[in-house]
Amino acid sequence: MGRKFEPFTLQQCDGTPYDFVNEEFCAPDHQLTLISIAAGWCNPCIVESMQLEEEINERYAGMGVRVIQIITQDPEFRAPTLEFCQQWVDRFGLTNVEVIDPDQITNIYFPDNALPSTIIVDEEGTIRYRENGASDGLISLRAKIDELLAED
Repeated sequence: MGRKFEPFTLQQCDGTPYDFVNEEFCAPDHQLTLISIAAGWCNPCIVESMQLEEEINERYAGMGVRVIQIITQDPEFRAPTLEFCQQWVDRFGLTNVEVIDPDQITNIYFPDNALPSTIIVDEEGTIRYRENGASDGLISLRAKIDELLAED
């Protein structure tokens, strides 16, 4: 909490790079960024992924909240491929940014190694909230998003 994200780049499912904490990432129209880390073998990650579209993407559309999901492993505990990433997106009908982290460079932001792990980052790249595990309907994440949006 309170720590700044350091710049890094991961690949989106289509192979294009996605830069974290650059001018575009920290644009004012993205007040909050919910970053979820998931693995293909993780049942709670699957549950959270199934809920992300309706409970976060749709609910907060136009409110300055975006979702980025980072996939760290496939169902066989191997590094995720771009093909697996696209299958994940298609499976859950996700419209948010999906990236793969085959080298698990983002583990420093999710130190407990509990999956799913989720953090909320503000428009300046500062970590404002951290949660491990999935709640039914993403209730605790929604409550924190509502609280942080109300602060502004």
